[in-house]
Amino acid sequence: MTNQTIDIAADSTGQELIFRVPHPSTVHAGHQVVSPPFWQLVGRSLSLAILPPSGTFTFSAQATSIKVLYGQVTLFDEKNDITETRGIAPSAKSVWSTLLAGRMHLAADAENGTVFLIIESIDGEWQGPFKARNQIISRNILPAQLHIHGSARKVDFSFVQVEELDWQPEGMWDKFLYYNARGFSVRFHGTTSENLVHVQAWALGVGETVCLTFFFLIAPLTASADSFPQLLRQVVLRDQLLPVQWQRSWRHGLLIR
Repeated sequence: MTNQTIDIAADSTGQELIFRVPHPSTVHAGHQVVSPPFWQLVGRSLSLAILPPSGTFTFSAQATSIKVLYGQVTLFDEKNDITETRGIAPSAKSVWSTLLAGRMHLAADAENGTVFLIIESIDGEWQGPFKARNQIISRNILPAQLHIHGSARKVDFSFVQVEELDWQPEGMWDKFLYYNARGFSVRFHGTTSENLVHVQAWALGVGETVCLTFFFLIAPLTASADSFPQLLRQVVLRDQLLPVQWQRSWRHGLLIR
């Protein structure tokens, strides 16, 4: 399998990364498009991968999880037996794991191809349990490359207490130890209508939970920004990743302990 010379472009809004990726239908058969790692987060790194229809991908020894952002994938074990099929989100009242746990490689949907997020363990980095905020390392690790704008490499992924954010309703999060790391959006090249997802990282502080808990909220870019603070409040109060009534609008909550 070879990498195709269709670049993943990275830019920023000043506070968040925007990735523009090739549509799987434009990736040649037998090729794949993989970004360099761009986010170091709690001892792991995040990368993006795009495969054409029926394309295949073999995981590195460091790969721990994947999250499908577009299309569908079939996972295989070391004996080349099918273990499961994963898409963007499970059906209502059901669960999919993001963990690989013995899965060695995958094949993309034969009709649509796929875009997915790869999460890999970083050797020598602390991965929990976390008992203090300064143990949660979150930083931008985008390299200097032709299609990566300088502003993208300056995006700060540090965690900020939610009550300090300009979009949060006044007083809603006062003295509540809840932290946000501004994340990234993924869009297809050459279109403003085919938006994939927006990803942010969140952490609950000691005292709000037994120990620090970190998770992603991954949402379609068409979701209403005005509803975001109330969604987060429901997530915390109900002690679950996503309230049931939001499952049609908000695609996924990925819990990493």
